[in-house]
Amino acid sequence: MPDYHVQVLNESVGIRNYLILSIVKDKKDFLWILYHDGVQRFDGKRIKNFVIDGQTVSILCDKQNGVWVTTRKQVLKFTNDYRGFQPVKLIDTASNSIGSVFLYPGNKIYLQTQNGFYKYDPAKNIFLPADLGVSSLKKISFRQFSSFKETIFFKAADSLYSLNLVNNKLKSLPLNNIFSMQAINENKVLLSDWNYITYWYDFNNNKISRIDSKQIFPFQKDSFFTIGRVAQIDANRYLISSQKGLLEYNIEKDSFKLLHLFYQGRPLQLMQSSNVIYKDDQQNVWMSYEGGIAYFSLKQQIGLVRSAATEPNQVTWNNDVRNFAEDEKRNLWFVTVNGFNYWNTTTGEIKIFPSRKNNTTPMIYPSIRGLAYDGKKVILGPTNFGLWLYDPQIDTYKRPVYTDDSAGIKIKSKLEGDFINHILTLKNGDHIIAARDAVYTLSKSTYFINEIYSGGAHFCYQDSRQKIWIGTGNGLHCLDSSYHHLFNVPAIGNNYMRSMYEYGPDEFFIGCDGLYSLSVDQNAFSVKKINPFFDHLNLNFLFKDKLNRLWIGSDFGLFLYWPEQNKIQSFDYADNLQGVGFYSQGAFISSNGMVYIGGTNGINYFRPEDIGKRNEILHVSIVNMIVNADDSSFLNHSLPSQFKYFQNSLKMEFVAPYYNNPSRIRYRYKLAGFDDSWKENGTNTNVFFTSLPSGKYEFKVAASLNGTDWFVSDAIYFIITPPFWKNGLVLYFMRFTNLSFVLPFLPVPY
Repeated sequence: MPDYHVQVLNESVGIRNYLILSIVKDKKDFLWILYHDGVQRFDGKRIKNFVIDGQTVSILCDKQNGVWVTTRKQVLKFTNDYRGFQPVKLIDTASNSIGSVFLYPGNKIYLQTQNGFYKYDPAKNIFLPADLGVSSLKKISFRQFSSFKETIFFKAADSLYSLNLVNNKLKSLPLNNIFSMQAINENKVLLSDWNYITYWYDFNNNKISRIDSKQIFPFQKDSFFTIGRVAQIDANRYLISSQKGLLEYNIEKDSFKLLHLFYQGRPLQLMQSSNVIYKDDQQNVWMSYEGGIAYFSLKQQIGLVRSAATEPNQVTWNNDVRNFAEDEKRNLWFVTVNGFNYWNTTTGEIKIFPSRKNNTTPMIYPSIRGLAYDGKKVILGPTNFGLWLYDPQIDTYKRPVYTDDSAGIKIKSKLEGDFINHILTLKNGDHIIAARDAVYTLSKSTYFINEIYSGGAHFCYQDSRQKIWIGTGNGLHCLDSSYHHLFNVPAIGNNYMRSMYEYGPDEFFIGCDGLYSLSVDQNAFSVKKINPFFDHLNLNFLFKDKLNRLWIGSDFGLFLYWPEQNKIQSFDYADNLQGVGFYSQGAFISSNGMVYIGGTNGINYFRPEDIGKRNEILHVSIVNMIVNADDSSFLNHSLPSQFKYFQNSLKMEFVAPYYNNPSRIRYRYKLAGFDDSWKENGTNTNVFFTSLPSGKYEFKVAASLNGTDWFVSDAIYFIITPPFWKNGLVLYFMRFTNLSFVLPFLPVPY
């Protein structure tokens, strides 16, 4: 089973796959990617490339949002998009080799070099020698560096050193050669040498111990093991990149586990090794691999599983999944457009049952929608040729039982030509079969079939009072527990019933071409539309979680609804959704609380209570201002705040970096001084203004993921001056001049 579900960034969005050295995210959520010869900045949609002169070594984002890059010969700091990265002076560069730039406690910026350590002086914009008590150490390796909180680790001569920057306490352990190292706390370092052997360096216990790679990779033929980077994910667990994939290390158990990453419901390809790994402040993990950059959230995710052939001509289960049933082992049966399957939810193994295994087994119509399991038999409801009962213990099929009279023959003929939509297991153990032409019952144990409703039905539902509801294309009908008709519900929406859920005694949510509430009081009905957002959506399933939130599956996606707040949250491909189409009654809540949902392109699974309200904060930046088609002044930070009257055509470019489907973001803007109201801008990240009149202006832009919570950028203020002939003094002079010119020619009164 997958451990994490990832999204992927690659060359399709402009990200280079080759030799990613490091990844960081700044305080405005821009992603910075370091390569050996440059840097890329990414906002979820657009890439900005910066060329770096020289072989790069490290990248850092400080707490003031400054972005730093080191090469072997210089330190650079990002200035702006026009000037890019500019050098910062360093004393003693001629005979020095530069390593990593890092943060000292208190946000002081330090630099590791071959000749020692340096401290940044922001007033003078220069790195000066820092007295860290290690001046006696010669030829510090600029290639190897790691840190954890106030402790740094570095190599000098034939030793690995640990230095606490607060108390200047220095420790060392012997070292032969080093390929890579990463600290996991103030005392322990993972270190790999050039022989592809990895060790623990424990400075607290003054101990070096080799890691047995066979315990981590028992099925690997070789014993090679090297680490890349480390990211701590909680108090006891760490993610570790390696040449054999992504690992999780538990320090409390002192154990490693190889993680399985899935992309679009299948194992992530090109994942033989990983190097860079980085965790941002939003608990997202970013990692490099052969295919580009993969990223995932450490928060609870919606899982996705799809079938995939691993060998030529291999027969696999079909991704068009309709319904589920659970057995006594908590494993799942599920039906598809082409047969049924058995899923071991512990191992992830799925056994397929095609429509016909061999000549000795019956030919079951491949498209199956109805499914139930009673502890003995798997009850299959195909969309043609009738009901089948499968016994998994002895691998046999049989038909249900009918009476031998003409009525039984008629029911058998009708059911075996019917299109089964849904099978509901009642609280008494019987089953109801909702089909195109009728509704039938299947008795528990005896498997006797009877017809209880002569009209077609899409689904059936049993409430807490044992009443049975039949949803049809012509309304909702109610029967008692003995299948006697009680009443019909007046028309709701287009009256094409698709789903319902009881949220209180005689209180129901109804799904049709919208979401409605239904209250029943002694056969008196009250129907209300819940929220117009769901109008014209076909709502195919409804269920309530333990937090009293309503989950809604439709033919246009999955939604989470808070009834008390009237809030809606949607999910899409960035949440690992299998697609936008879900089947009627396609959601199944297992005995352990896991929800499984079938759709047209795979299986989603999740624990509803672990999916929280999306509280993402957007950081909106105005990235460019173009005046009369010239953007160089803004990018060079030399744009004046006052323009001449003919500099009145402006283009504003802005963005809120976002990586979980950027098309979710909606923008609006306001140009105070021209129009003080907010103007909707959709998904567009620029806006044009032409022929602006002279005046004072304030421009702001806001971004939102839900149309309710808006995040506003800093404002840009500017003035457009009037033409000189509209200046007050000039106008006065012109009027006076015109009057002086005209007066001598006016007739004088006699």
